[in-house]
Amino acid sequence: MPIDFSEWHKWSNRATIPDVRKPGGVYIIGKRFTAGAVPDPLSGNVIYIGVTTQSVLRRLNGFDAACRLGRGNAGGNNFFDEFMRDEPDPDEAWRRFQRDWRIRVSVGRLRGQAATPPLNLLEKGKLKLAEVSLQVDFVRQNRRLPKLNRTFG
Repeated sequence: MPIDFSEWHKWSNRATIPDVRKPGGVYIIGKRFTAGAVPDPLSGNVIYIGVTTQSVLRRLNGFDAACRLGRGNAGGNNFFDEFMRDEPDPDEAWRRFQRDWRIRVSVGRLRGQAATPPLNLLEKGKLKLAEVSLQVDFVRQNRRLPKLNRTFG
């Protein structure tokens, strides 16, 4: 199931990714990538692989909030548990992580995917399958899930 990913974008610029407000997409979050570069979704520096049937930006914003608050998105919760729980100022700590780790995001669409709401059941299933397939390929290459994915799917 081919996925066409955008170039890497700075986390703080996620709202500028083309079509990010449209529903349905696979997204990858990575560290130590250069903004504007072509992503390799199987790179060991990918820290999260996710999917959404809602607005991708809404999902990314949920991840952002969970990184600081520890509730909401599973990957963001995992980040909070591992790195933020003891931080006196989670907002400042999250900004520091974004800068020091060079947190980047890329959004992918399934080739031929309709990007008009509402997504039908088949399109939702294809997105979920693409997420799990990408995670399986990641494990084959890296012998582990991305750092913030604790389970498949």
